[in-house]
Formats: sequence, C-alpha cells, structure tokens
Amino acid sequence: DFTFTLYRDVYDTYNHLGHIFNIVSAYFILKSIFSYNLDYPYNELSKAKKRISKYADTLEKIVEHRTSELQSNNRKMMKDLEYARRIQQALLPPKFINIYNTKFISEYIPCEKLSGDFYNIYALDEDNLAMYIADVSGHGVSAAVMTVFADKIMKPADLFISSDKVVSPSEKLMSFYKEFNRANFPDEMHIVIFEAVYNIWSGTMSYCSGGMNVLPILVRKNGDMEFLDKSTGFPICNFEDFYSPKYENGYVKLNSGDRVIFYTDGLLDHLKDNLLLKKEAIINIMKENKNNDIKILNEKILSEIIKTTELNSVIEDDITYFIFEA
Repeated sequence: DFTFTLYRDVYDTYNHLGHIFNIVSAYFILKSIFSYNLDYPYNELSKAKKRISKYADTLEKIVEHRTSELQSNNRKMMKDLEYARRIQQALLPPKFINIYNTKFISEYIPCEKLSGDFYNIYALDEDNLAMYIADVSGHGVSAAVMTVFADKIMKPADLFISSDKVVSPSEKLMSFYKEFNRANFPDEMHIVIFEAVYNIWSGTMSYCSGGMNVLPILVRKNGDMEFLDKSTGFPICNFEDFYSPKYENGYVKLNSGDRVIFYTDGLLDHLKDNLLLKKEAIINIMKENKNNDIKILNEKILSEIIKTTELNSVIEDDITYFIFEA
C-alpha cells in the first residue's frame, strides 16, 4: 500500500511492485489465518502426547514408590496386629486347667486376628473359683482393646473379697457397669457377659448374666439337662444416665461329674445361612459323651465346628467357649 502512494503512472515500477506486495501479503494472511489454524490443534495434540508420555513415565515411578510405601505400611500394620493378637491371647487362661479337683477346657477361634470375645477362669481363694465369658460388640482393634479393659475391671485384686465374703457375680457385674459408665467409651460400644462363682465345698454355683444372649448349658452326670437361666441382668453399656439396672444371682447345685458349657453366640451364629452348631447339637454331643473324658468331649465339639467351617469357608463371628466339669 505504501508503494502505491509512490507511483505516477499505472505502468510504472511502483505500481507493479505494489501489486506484487499485495500478492505476497495475501499469501501470508492466508497462511496465518487458514494454515496456522489448521496446524495448531495438531501441534498442540503432538505437544500433549509428549507431555502425557513424560507424565506417564513419571507416574509409573510415583506409583511404584507409593506401592512400595503401602506394602511397607501394610507389613508393619500386620506385624503390629500379630503382636496385638499374641498379647490378647496371652491374657487368656491355659486351654486345659485342673484346679481344686475341677476341670476346664476351652477353645478360642477368632474370625479376625483380633477378637471381641474373651473369658477367664481363676481361683478367688482356697474355696471358690470364678469364671466368666463375654462378647464385645464388633470385631478387630476396637473390640480387642475393650477386652483388655474389661479383663482388668473383672479381675482386680481388691474386688475378689469384700469384708470376709467373696464378691458375688451380681455385685461384680454391677461394679463393672458403673466403671464402664465412668469411662468415656463410644455410645455404640457394649459388652454382654456371664459371670459365675463355684464353691468347691458346697458344690453351689452362683451366677449372673449381664445381658448375655446365649445361656450356659448344664448336662448332669446322669444325662439330665438344664439352662442356667435363673439370673437377671443388663448389658454393660453407656446407659447409666437413663437406666439403673439390677443384677440378681441365680444358683445351681452341681455334683461331681456334672458339666457346664459357657459360650458366646459365635458358636450358634450363621455361616452363609447355616447354623454353625445348634443348641440341640451341643446338648446331644454333651449327653453322648457324658462318660467320656472332657478332652474327648471337646474334640467332638471341635470336629463339628471344623466340619461346618470347611463347608462354609468363612467364619463370620468369633467362636469362644469353655467347658467346666465339677
């Protein structure tokens, strides 16, 4: 356009030069508007592919690093859980106990590494034995921690004897209920428990249920059967502000050779819609083996558990029980 201002004749050099410049400028305008806009998306796509390739290489390294960290943390967590499992099981009594001419045999089969079930058997003094079995709500770490707390409360040295008498099961559960409510546990946590005290001289067993949803089964030496259902109680839970429960003892006279099985509901719970071991089956096994050694009786119950778990492959609840023979 500038050269057009310089020409004097339509046939002179400046006019020709102006037209040439117009043609060249039209070419560059076409290239900038049309060709550039056609090439731009493909150029950007090519750059994006290069960036993605670079990120992919970096991401692979990041994933490998994070996977390694997760595996390391998982190994540490599993190691910690294994230590916790060993500590929890160390709190349990031996599997077989022979004390004051009475016998105990127990089984403890957690559905996870850590269990919400626990039990204990111990001598209160030279005349009395105490035993209890309990089930904490839930499974895993929280339930396992609660079992440690409960075991500490249920078996302190100063709770065994009040003045000159043994603390009864109902008194102990009442004390446990109050201690639980003094602690700051989540409202949804609760414990069901069954406590018993056996006097070796009189043969009398006093007992109390703290909301236990399954009752111990007594099978006598002569084959008679009964449930320990004469006590009343309330689950150990954070409910003291709304309700003051009463715990009352039940009593039963045992003779030599009589047997009582204490258990949690895991022994009866569903495994893929099949009952693991029905009450009738437990009673029948105990009756059929009433004259056999307590270890043989336990093997019979265990074989039924193994048979069922093999069929269903997954244990959905902790299985805990112990058998007491007077």
